[in-house]
Amino acid sequence: MKSILLFLNLLTTFSSLSLMEQRKSAFVFPARVINFKNLGEAFLKSYPEMEDLFDEADLYFNEELNPLFLNESENIANIDSKIYFSTHVMNCLLFSLLQIHNLKPEALLGSSLGIYASLFASGSISFKESNTLIKTAIESIKKNSIDKKAFTEISGLSANELSSITEDSSPKESVFISHFNSPNQFTISGYEQYVRKIAKLVTASGGISSSIIFIDHLIHTGSLKLSPLLKEAIAAFDFKVPEIPICSDTDVKLLSSGEEIRITLSDQITKPVLFEKAVRLLIAEGINSFIEIGGEGKLSKFIRWIDRKIRTYCIQDKSSFDYHLKLFGKAKD
Repeated sequence: MKSILLFLNLLTTFSSLSLMEQRKSAFVFPARVINFKNLGEAFLKSYPEMEDLFDEADLYFNEELNPLFLNESENIANIDSKIYFSTHVMNCLLFSLLQIHNLKPEALLGSSLGIYASLFASGSISFKESNTLIKTAIESIKKNSIDKKAFTEISGLSANELSSITEDSSPKESVFISHFNSPNQFTISGYEQYVRKIAKLVTASGGISSSIIFIDHLIHTGSLKLSPLLKEAIAAFDFKVPEIPICSDTDVKLLSSGEEIRITLSDQITKPVLFEKAVRLLIAEGINSFIEIGGEGKLSKFIRWIDRKIRTYCIQDKSSFDYHLKLFGKAKD
């Protein structure tokens, strides 16, 4: 009997080791984080060398980004450019810290403008170059957006049901399904009056609509036209072959060359985000765990809705960062 128990214990141990060896993870970079939960303050205390990265970003973006990371009460909900810049910087900071601890994923998924952090993380471009690209992209978006823009999140309906409501109740190119997040979760973006109208129709059809959010930038819709400035910037860059495969959630493909990156970026902000399809592609490629970097857990939630067998993790504060180092990496000496 003892020998049988010993054998079972050994079998369990070997199975656990095997699972650890087979873990294939993808880092997921969000595009918009509203509340940074004092991440900046926590990391600057532990890693003062990272202050240079903050200062470089402040100077480059001509924005005082540091307080957004240091002060939890800072309200940036209606300042889109600061949201995007700050999220990008935090994405790059956290990846750099994880890299120090030898935590390296098998793939990268930058959702929406999170792709620029993916490019930095993959080694395709430098931090400074990633700042140049995301700043140019946002300036391009500002110049080409419509007035009175808004978005809302929709859940509880299928993509076909939502598409039918949108097409039947609003003029062409007034409202778009800009994000396909999970089987029954989407974002619609467009003119405020039609976004409100569709939100009411969704509720009447048994779906759920979140609050209407006003935005400066209307991206991932057919109404956005790329400016020559962004096209020229993308054309001028020398994108290196990524050291880690990058998954595009607009083209739903793995980018493994500089030219593929250039082609994807050329119209990335005008295409809808197909997050669900991108996650399923990575799962088909063998990815079995996703680590959301610096986000608020929203993308992790979408991934669980897509496939509940997949493990999801979220680094959203100092304690979760330390936890993941113990789980996956090597703690700082």
